[in-house]
Amino acid sequence: MDPEDHVLMLGERSDAREIASLFDIFVLPSLWEGLPLALIEAAALGRPIVATDIDGVREVIRPGDTGVLVPAKDPAKLAEALDRLLDDPAAAAKMGERAKREIPPLFTLSGMVEKTQRIYLELAARKLKM
Repeated sequence: MDPEDHVLMLGERSDAREIASLFDIFVLPSLWEGLPLALIEAAALGRPIVATDIDGVREVIRPGDTGVLVPAKDPAKLAEALDRLLDDPAAAAKMGERAKREIPPLFTLSGMVEKTQRIYLELAARKLKM
């Protein structure tokens, strides 16, 4: 298999959603992340996800269920995970559907505002007790 037949490096795009909807698998081989919105977006599209097992990514992906996590800086493990999903399209599709059903609802704007507000209120209550 020639990678040039299967991998495109497109650079910055304004049509990322349309491009991502064409993916068989979404891959995020990051070394560090905050909250990787790209994973939430890929999940919303129902794409199976392979990502590196780092902070931030662990907040989004439940390994083996809503995505596959591989060690950072380990291209062999990344390739193995991709091969497994490509070899089993039914399992990959199920993983993508679980991700679509479970991940986006956990990261809504209203949910994040509510969590942030709760943290501020808890901190303010602690401050008042001091």
